[in-house]
Amino acid sequence: MSGILPTTFPFIRKEFLMDHEIVVAGITLEHPLMNAAGTAKVVEDVERLAASAVSAIVVGSYTMDPREGYGGKIFGTGPSFSLNAAGLPNPGIEYLEKHLPEMASIAHQAGKPLFVSIVGFASQEYELLTECAFDGGADMVEINLGCPNVWEGHFQNKIPSFSPPAVAEVLHSVWKAGHRNPQKPICVKLSPFSDPMLLPIIARTISICPYIQCVTAINSFPNAFAFEEGSFESLLSPVDGYGGLAGSVLKPIGLGNVKQLRKSLGDWYSVIGVGGITTGRDILEYLAVGANAVQVATAYCMEDEQVFERLLTEYVELKLVEHELFNR
Repeated sequence: MSGILPTTFPFIRKEFLMDHEIVVAGITLEHPLMNAAGTAKVVEDVERLAASAVSAIVVGSYTMDPREGYGGKIFGTGPSFSLNAAGLPNPGIEYLEKHLPEMASIAHQAGKPLFVSIVGFASQEYELLTECAFDGGADMVEINLGCPNVWEGHFQNKIPSFSPPAVAEVLHSVWKAGHRNPQKPICVKLSPFSDPMLLPIIARTISICPYIQCVTAINSFPNAFAFEEGSFESLLSPVDGYGGLAGSVLKPIGLGNVKQLRKSLGDWYSVIGVGGITTGRDILEYLAVGANAVQVATAYCMEDEQVFERLLTEYVELKLVEHELFNR
């Protein structure tokens, strides 16, 4: 499936697009820019993104049961970062079963693939959610193993990304859903890794599952903390002020993780880079270290759907300059 660039970019020559299409897990996209999970969860979100410049739409993350998420101050920003503690708010699998066919139809009519992000609290839940997503028309399922903001009372849930046995257990369950839908790819979304020995182990664990064709890196950095500017009041109010760190400050970590994953996984796997993308140059940097495509969250939350038009314009202008220089 290939996307269709919006007509708001008349300066983009068709022959240029045809020469620069990208492929993510066997799915052809006209450019590498999409939204990240967490920024779209209901039909109305998909409608807005379908009219935007993204090449694919990512919805979720969805859990089995509906989650209201946390109240209070769940999102805040600083000079070069964002912090969030939303608590995985989403309408759950019943909403997914009812409305995913409509969301897929909206995306496909706009010429955009639909990717569905899921989170389970037991390995079998990942299997059921993956099966539900494929049945509803998802073109790819993104298995979110790195969500850092899930607490039950005063206790924080384990983040599967950091445990090879936990990753293997989830992927064994997901393999069953993949076996029933062998024509559709599965992607794994990972946490940011600071242990250089652990990342290759996780990569090898992923490579054992035959239906995984893609890795998304990275989720937000867990348990960051910040004060309100000019005070000692916590920037966020839930879970004692802890939140997932994102935004520009995360870009060097994201670039490093993508580069290591590309080396560990080889060229057969697709890699989607996430973290700190605010300019067209940032997109090019992720592609330079081995990403096939990128996702944007903080910049989208800070602006609106127009951010994708701006980023794509900057990206294409840089690529056009590169193209002209190369062909002189």
